[in-house]
Amino acid sequence: MTLHLLDCDPREGKSVRFDELAEALYGKDFSSERGGEDYSDSLRLFVVQDGQGVVMARAAAMVNRNMRYLNTVPGLVSFFESRDNSDAAGMILQGVEKYLINQGGVRYILGPLNGSTWERYRVTLPFLGVHRFVMDNINPDYYHRLFESNGYGAVAHYITSKIALTPRSFYRQERASELFSRRKITVDKLNPSYLQNDLQAIFEISLDSFQNNFLYTPIAQDRFMKKYSGLFHQINPDFVLIARDAQSVPVGFVFAFENTLVRENKELVVKTLAIRRRQDTMGLGSLLVETLHKKAYEAGYTTVYHALMHSDNISTKVAGHDASVCREYRLYGKELGV
Repeated sequence: MTLHLLDCDPREGKSVRFDELAEALYGKDFSSERGGEDYSDSLRLFVVQDGQGVVMARAAAMVNRNMRYLNTVPGLVSFFESRDNSDAAGMILQGVEKYLINQGGVRYILGPLNGSTWERYRVTLPFLGVHRFVMDNINPDYYHRLFESNGYGAVAHYITSKIALTPRSFYRQERASELFSRRKITVDKLNPSYLQNDLQAIFEISLDSFQNNFLYTPIAQDRFMKKYSGLFHQINPDFVLIARDAQSVPVGFVFAFENTLVRENKELVVKTLAIRRRQDTMGLGSLLVETLHKKAYEAGYTTVYHALMHSDNISTKVAGHDASVCREYRLYGKELGV
């Protein structure tokens, strides 16, 4: 098969039919899975076409100067999509690699990662027998093979765990609530009437809680507000819990939303848990999670997903003893010039 690599400076407009492949791969789900993505921070956009002009693969070259990997700034394979063709994937990856070496002397490259960990990243590994859930990271089952066959190895592992809700899912909640009451820390749900104030609290907690996370880079407040304000307008405020200390300073939060992709039962997706790093917040994650589990159980939910957790993160422990892994993900990396 004859393949051709085309590239474009994103400041001059999108590369030829850059979104066409995502539409072909995800069909009617394109708008929710891959649509509306912002390529403006990309350094270069690449497309691979066959001899008939069919788009076979696409990717963008990016660099986040605030990101560190092995004490250096890595290059990023961003907005990656490909048909099940190792040659096309190889050509697109090599195009990104060569560009990043020539432009910035990049030593390591990571992907797929769309600029920062605030955006879409990771490859979802094949799975069987589990419902999809809202905001999961979706890609064709062969993506891991395309990266691995082109010299990429896993640099991080992530999981989603699943819990069948029972009273055991929150058996420590009452005792934990009493403990934090003595510490003058209280838990309340999101107040839609003060959404901007509560979003500000969530933003501040996130910056403090995530700063030591793998590949973390800060996000500007205006970008955070733009990214999440629409989401929080749509979800049930009962499942957004914010903890505050005696001075009303926000010290932790957890938020979840309904899995609207299933109809036969009620499922909840826990997206983010974050706690300020203070001595009086030790154990607060368990209180927030079990309070959320209790609310969900009493509201008739049967299942909770704890989504997209780094396998070494403490969040995997506070999810609960009855949690079982139902999804796995990898972030890939490669040392260039080797």
